Amino acid sequence: IKVQEDPKFVKILTTELADSNVSNMKTLISLNLKTLNEVLL
Repeated sequence: IKVQEDPKFVKILTTELADSNVSNMKTLISLNLKTLNEVLL
């Protein structure tokens, strides 16, 4: 059985993935900054 890819669903999925990646990056960056500050202080 071939499953038809729904463009809307694919778009929603990729958008959600992009959003989660951005928030993960922001979290990593803030953690790194916090660590840097602790090391420098």
